[in-house]
Amino acid sequence: MDSNHTSFKRPIGVIGAGSFGIAMANILAEKNEVLLYARNTATIESIKNDRFIRNQHVNANIEVTNDLKDLATRALVIYPIIPSSDFREMMISLSAYLSPAHILIHATKGFDITHSLDNLEGLNRKFVKTISEVIREESSVVRIGCLAGPNLAKEIAEKQPAATVVASRFDEVIDLGQQHLRSERFQVYGNTDIFGIELAGALKNYIAIATGAIAGLGYGDNAQDIIKKQTKKGKDFILIHAIDNTNNMVKIRVWSQFKEEPQPFTMWLAEVEMDPSWGASSASFKMKRIEV
Repeated sequence: MDSNHTSFKRPIGVIGAGSFGIAMANILAEKNEVLLYARNTATIESIKNDRFIRNQHVNANIEVTNDLKDLATRALVIYPIIPSSDFREMMISLSAYLSPAHILIHATKGFDITHSLDNLEGLNRKFVKTISEVIREESSVVRIGCLAGPNLAKEIAEKQPAATVVASRFDEVIDLGQQHLRSERFQVYGNTDIFGIELAGALKNYIAIATGAIAGLGYGDNAQDIIKKQTKKGKDFILIHAIDNTNNMVKIRVWSQFKEEPQPFTMWLAEVEMDPSWGASSASFKMKRIEV
């Protein structure tokens, strides 16, 4: 079937009306009817009345709702696109209306951490879950996918060329994601390693933190490239280690050793040290080291 002319009898569901949620809903709406869930009344009214929100026009094929039951009843394929901190709560509200017939392809980066970060004692693997694990824990959905990539909402909204990956253990989910999203300007790759894609989608942000810190010191592309090239990838670990030329002002370290369940994994999410002489704003930039 020609993916440019794919049609589905049911609408495709999207949960989340943030900038990226609107951008993805617009891409989906180019070939399909879309049912978009938003919880904010002002957002819903803006979409309905103005067909414009978050600096984006809203495709005419997008219908908005604030009823999760309505969304799950009408849409069998749903794309949740919300922050990781809100994901479990959303799934608890949605799960009563889901069945094994549903397919969920999330576009949420990060982890679900159900342990206080103010006290790291006792924090272990059972308190840190990927988003697909949250979907499995909180619902009867079996066919789960993840959408990840260098996807900037602003550039997608401007219809600039972009690419993404749909990851799932199920080929059917990957195929559906590609049919829904692929276009002449939006390439969609497939990957069966959903666990790895979810981890990479979260951990890559620490490369960005490291390069951003070095850029803040006034160094250019060469210094930032050193950080990227020092990212060592092995079978079971990722290591990022950046130190500036004084060897004591900046230390950003990310180390991850992980394996699929049921084996445990350990993760140092970040360790950042900054010299107070940079000023209050720089000195206050701290991230806690987390071992899982």
